[in-house]
Amino acid sequence: MEPIQITYLRSMMGIGKIEFGSQMGVSRQTVRLWEEGERTPSKTAVILMQLLASNHHIDIPAPEDIMEVEE
Repeated sequence: MEPIQITYLRSMMGIGKIEFGSQMGVSRQTVRLWEEGERTPSKTAVILMQLLASNHHIDIPAPEDIMEVEE
């Protein structure tokens, strides 16, 4: 999952980095690093993000289809 897709998912869920990190079992700092592309989420984290998206009925577009994401 690309950084912009992670930011998109969190934005569509309507939550901040702390809450998203809590739901993912990681720190706010880890979420920030993922969203800035400084760190890559593990395969397990990506699967969990996909499950979160599915549970919230959120379709995550391809990175090139995401124009702008509100923080």
